[in-house]
Amino acid sequence: MKNKSDDLIFHTRICDGAQILIIAVANLRFATQYLRKSFGRKERWKTMTIKTRIFGEIDIDTSKIINFSSGMIGFDNLKQFMLMHDVEDESPKIMWLQSIDDTDIAFPVADPLLFKEDYDPIVEDELFKNIGEIEGEEMLVLTTVTVPSDIEKMSVNLKAPIVINSGTMKGCQIIVDNEDYPVKYYVYDILKAGKGA
Repeated sequence: MKNKSDDLIFHTRICDGAQILIIAVANLRFATQYLRKSFGRKERWKTMTIKTRIFGEIDIDTSKIINFSSGMIGFDNLKQFMLMHDVEDESPKIMWLQSIDDTDIAFPVADPLLFKEDYDPIVEDELFKNIGEIEGEEMLVLTTVTVPSDIEKMSVNLKAPIVINSGTMKGCQIIVDNEDYPVKYYVYDILKAGKGA
């Protein structure tokens, strides 16, 4: 389940009165496939308007919606998401997993290889049955990022990665079997040093 990461972007935003450091990595190869899936369609796009807490009111192409049939861990009622980025950035490097069901929720996500270069989770094939067969480079693996008030305790969740199949536009969050992959993998020192573990 390995994929290559791109440059790390640090981004700060004021959310609910608190300054939050958001760290995310966009896999540009996947993003290209993600966009081509829509731009390559011959039929007319279907759009809908949503009002989000982070991005404000936006029109979205419904063909870009990623379906999570089982939801996210702790958010099993959230079934539909989109990968989005901050339009204030010159290039789409910061990615968010924006909920369509509850538009107040958007998860900052990152490529786990940025923090742990040998990240190679052990997963039973049965866990992927809901997202369809993954061919070639259609798989994108992301990990959620948590930034508490004490920034030195910033962490990523290596125990429960998010897997997206760009071919079927389906995703799932799974729990891996590796005992050495924690829910809170502290990354502040790694980021400060400017390299992965």
